[in-house]
Amino acid sequence: MDDLRRLSDAELVDSLRALEARQRETMAAIVAHVVEIEERRLHLRLGYSSLFDYCQRALGLSEDEAYRRMTVSRMASKWPAIVDGLEDGSLHMSGVALLKPHLRAENCGELLEMARGASRRELERRLAARFPQADAAEFRRAQKVKPLSAERFALQLTIGEATCARLERALDLMSHENPSRSLEAVLDRALDVLVKELERTKLAKTKRAPKTKPPANATRKREHETKNDVKPTERDEKSITRAGAAEIRRIRKRAIARPIRREVFERDGEQCSFVGESGERCSCRSGLELDHIRPWAIGGPSDVVNLRVLCRGHNRLVAEDWFGKARIEDALMAGRGG
Repeated sequence: MDDLRRLSDAELVDSLRALEARQRETMAAIVAHVVEIEERRLHLRLGYSSLFDYCQRALGLSEDEAYRRMTVSRMASKWPAIVDGLEDGSLHMSGVALLKPHLRAENCGELLEMARGASRRELERRLAARFPQADAAEFRRAQKVKPLSAERFALQLTIGEATCARLERALDLMSHENPSRSLEAVLDRALDVLVKELERTKLAKTKRAPKTKPPANATRKREHETKNDVKPTERDEKSITRAGAAEIRRIRKRAIARPIRREVFERDGEQCSFVGESGERCSCRSGLELDHIRPWAIGGPSDVVNLRVLCRGHNRLVAEDWFGKARIEDALMAGRGG
């Protein structure tokens, strides 16, 4: 600060302009780096469940900053002109992110030109005029949980007519025990039922103790394995070659016994077990899937030792390591009917 006070007015203005120019160049370079990191799947290999998770935890960004960089980087991978616009200052991150729902190959030039030099507010008005229904659709999907204190949160969301009717019905049925018609009481009761049901179907949890347990040495053996370093052997390569896309798709359709599913989820703490190259364990606890360390498509057993919990991103990453990225993408496309 003392150094700045020594500058003349003109020098201070010129210095700020130079900093802004460097900041634009830096932001364009950051976007290009994030594009390449996602292309190489480095965020997954380092132990992060998604690019958003990597931007937050590894780069220390806020949720809004992480979302903007992730969004703009993915858009820039399709339309490199975005990076040029960020570098010369004609585009800004917030403006580019606003284009996401509308940007297509056929209107890319038109919309990028619309965004050049426009403030966020002005661009919102232009997009509302160009796509009249966009704001209404976005509002219908709006939902937010905001912390008010250490123990209290504000919930904002938009619901449909049918959901509203069920909510009113629940309030009526709970009127004796909930005379104030508190929405929190209804939500708490409903979530209690829902979570128990999802734990039963997704994690195979049960109130009864399991009748059988895996061999005592099974879990110990699993704990001493290097979780992410299992690589195909020469024999595996031959099996992979014989395994076609249809067989790979069957991986998602096989059944795993409920006691085994329950044991694996409990052992891995209901969290993705992938450990990145830097020693960082993935923190993801949503969208969890069971993965065969030795792939099921080439004979890997569905037992406690050969199964682990992975998030969707890391499950796909290890599948690509075994079968190749192109082959997995083909299998996923075929599974979607594409």
